[in-house]
Amino acid sequence: VVEVSEHLDNVAVWDRAGRLSGALHPEAVQEIASIVNPEHVEKVLATAHMVVTAPIRSRVSGELTALFAAPARVADQPVGVVVVSIRLERLHDLLDPGHDLHGGGVITLFDETGTIVSRSLDPARWVSDALAYYQSRLRHRCGMMCWLGGCRG
Repeated sequence: VVEVSEHLDNVAVWDRAGRLSGALHPEAVQEIASIVNPEHVEKVLATAHMVVTAPIRSRVSGELTALFAAPARVADQPVGVVVVSIRLERLHDLLDPGHDLHGGGVITLFDETGTIVSRSLDPARWVSDALAYYQSRLRHRCGMMCWLGGCRG
């Protein structure tokens, strides 16, 4: 957490029943709690994968953020959901920390609806643009890696 703290907006944990167990900034967890309700917790636990929701306006920083929700496990059994809120304007720094992609390389992160959450090249232009082409491919997935010439879910 120390290395990426400038990218984090908030971190929170919910139990299996969808009750908030704790948060880095408990005073500002409302925008996360409005999305991470018991139904959302069930969805994350059922998919067993990360679920990305964006954009969300943060009460901590006032910036647009993305929520990354993933199952928390103990002895390989799901016990709840961990949600990390990351500032969208800094997300591309986490995807390509050294900014050393080879010429023509681009990293693009989509949510499950096909909305671009972050892009390493010109992120301000692409964030929140929906790409209809990817929506059908993402219908049953929670994320996708794409590059010129192909996609892999």
